Amino acid sequence: MLETELKYKLSPPEYYLLLRHFKSHPRKKVRQANYYFDTNQLILKAHRIGLRLRASGEKKATLTIKFPHHSSKIRMKGLKIRKEIETRISDRLFNAILEGEKRISDVAAVKALRQFLTEKELHNLTLLGKLETTRTTVLLSPHFDLEIDRCKVFKRRFYEAEVETSRPRQADRLIRKLFKQCKIAYRPYERSKMERFYVEWTRRKPKLRGME
Repeated sequence: MLETELKYKLSPPEYYLLLRHFKSHPRKKVRQANYYFDTNQLILKAHRIGLRLRASGEKKATLTIKFPHHSSKIRMKGLKIRKEIETRISDRLFNAILEGEKRISDVAAVKALRQFLTEKELHNLTLLGKLETTRTTVLLSPHFDLEIDRCKVFKRRFYEAEVETSRPRQADRLIRKLFKQCKIAYRPYERSKMERFYVEWTRRKPKLRGME
């Protein structure tokens, strides 16, 4: 399936301003723990592929693989379109992978990476780290949900707003209107959470090696 989303950068004050704006609206708040996997040589990153385990509230854990998608005719700032494979996994398998009792390559869906990785590289996929998200979802319109995220990766925090939609131009117009009303700077942002994670992981890699 294709994942199509719009993403906008927020400052900390803008994040809390948006939450106050939707204070009287119905909302859903969840905490997500996102665990990213790659080889130590970052072979998946070189192919622009993301491999993630996510725990979210009371839902079952999910494994997601994201691939680049180049054929879109829509060109917009802040628009991210990616191919996606997503599968539910049991809590038992999820915990076993995080505790090192099982490998991420033991999940059947990961075999889709064989066209990019050798069997040895698949075997060497390892947990790099975690990105935590507090996500508040509100109704932007009858057709669009707005996700307002506060994220933490290692010791760095960042804030953003997202809309997942098959009608990005209409959603973007609503975002522009909302941001103007709230006096929030309009800053479309194309870097994914996975990309943000890799930036921070790379910065910390010398420190992590020193701790081994």
